[in-house]
Amino acid sequence: MNIALSPEEARVTSPERRKIVALCASPQEASLFVIMDPSRYGTMERLIRVTAYCFRFVANVRTRPGERKIGTQLSLLELQDAEKRWGPSRIGGIGDPFAALCPFADTEGLLRVAFWRLSRTALPWCHRHPLLLPHDGRVVELIVRRAHESELHAGLNQTLAALRRRFWVVRGCQAVKRCIRACITCRKLAARPFCPLMSDLPPERTTPSFPFNRVGLDFAGPLHVKDEQQPLQKVYICLFTCRVTPAVHLELVMNMTSISFLAAFRRFIAQRGRPSVIQSDNFRTFKQADSFLRTLLHGKSAEKLRDELARRQIDWRYSIDRAPWGGGYWEWMVRSVKNALRKVLGKSFGCISWELHTILCELEARINDRPLTLLSEDPNDCAPLTPAHFLIGRDLASLSTPAASTPAPTNTSGLRRRWRHQQLLMNHMWKRWVEEYL
Repeated sequence: MNIALSPEEARVTSPERRKIVALCASPQEASLFVIMDPSRYGTMERLIRVTAYCFRFVANVRTRPGERKIGTQLSLLELQDAEKRWGPSRIGGIGDPFAALCPFADTEGLLRVAFWRLSRTALPWCHRHPLLLPHDGRVVELIVRRAHESELHAGLNQTLAALRRRFWVVRGCQAVKRCIRACITCRKLAARPFCPLMSDLPPERTTPSFPFNRVGLDFAGPLHVKDEQQPLQKVYICLFTCRVTPAVHLELVMNMTSISFLAAFRRFIAQRGRPSVIQSDNFRTFKQADSFLRTLLHGKSAEKLRDELARRQIDWRYSIDRAPWGGGYWEWMVRSVKNALRKVLGKSFGCISWELHTILCELEARINDRPLTLLSEDPNDCAPLTPAHFLIGRDLASLSTPAASTPAPTNTSGLRRRWRHQQLLMNHMWKRWVEEYL
C-alpha cells in the first residue's frame, strides 16, 4: 500500500543528508589595501601594530594550539615584518619617469634607490639604499608625519633629512611641505596674532608741525646707578616722543618725585622747545601701571604738575581707557631703548650716573638717526629721511658740509633768497615725509 507523504513529512523521514561545504581558494595573494584601509589610522605606529596583530592571528590559525603566540606584547621581528608589508612594492609601484633613480628590488621584494657612488662608504646599508616611495598616498603621509613628529616638529630641511635616512620619497620637499601645512601643532605655534582693523590716524599724527610740538610721555626702568661713596640707587628714563616726526628725547630722572620729573621736563623744554600737547598712558588702562606715572598724576605731586603746565599753557591728555594701542608710537620707542640698553649695558649692575647719562645721549642720537623711509639700491637717489633731518637738517652722525667758498649774504635780498632756499628744502622734506613715510 503506497501512502503519499507531504514534502515536510518526506523531508523528516528521508535518510540523513550530509552538507558539503565548497571553499574556493585563489593562488594569488590578496592586496593588503583590500584587507586594511590605511585612512582609518592616524599614526604609522598604530597602522604597523594593527598589521602585526592581524598577521599574528593568521600565523596562529595555521599552527597548532600549543605553538601559538599568546599575549599583547609584539616582538621586534613582528613589527619589522609588518612595516615591510607596507613597503613600496605594495604601495603601487614606481613609474617610468623615476627610472633615473635606478630602483632595484632587494631580497625581500622591496624597491630601493641605488646610490652607487655611496656603495663603498661606511654608511649603513639603509642609508646607502633607502626605500623608494611615491610622493602621495596615505601610507606615505603617515611615514612623513612620523618623521616630522620624531624631529619635534622641525622644519622642511630637518624633517626631509630625517626622512631620507630610511626612505627616498619622490618629490620629497612637496610631501614634507604638505605634511607641515596639515600639522595642527605647527599651525598653532606659527599662527600670527589677530590684527584688528585700526581706525584712521588722528590729524595730530598726519599734519606737519614743529618737532616735539605734540609729544607722548612714558617712563622706562628702573636702572641702578652707584656714585662714589653712595649706596645703590634706582633711576628712571623719561621718554618724550614726537607724534609727527618720531624723534625721541631721553632724560634721566633720579628719583620718583615730582621735583625730579619737573627738572627733567624743564631740561626738555630748554632743549626742544615748549610742546603744546602732552599725551601719556592712563594708569587705569593697566592693573599694574607705572608707579612713577601714578605718583605724578595723583596726590600733592599732581597739584605741582598742574600748576607748572598751566603756567606754561600746556595741555596734558590721557589715553582712552582700555585702549593701550593709542600710545603705540611711544611704546615702540620704549622697546627700542630697552633693547639698546640691554645690548650696551649687558649684565653690568650699578654704573655711575654720568656714565649712564652719556650712554642715554648717544642712544638718543642713534635712535634719531634711524631711517624712516626705504633704502634704495640706486646711489643717485636721495638719502633716506631720519628724525634728525627734522631736528637739525642732517644726520647726527654725518660730517658737516664744508663752508662754501662764496661769501655769506649780508644784504637784505641775499638773506631773503637764502631764506626762500631753506623753505624750499623744508617743503621738499615734508613732501617726502607725506609720500614716503605716511
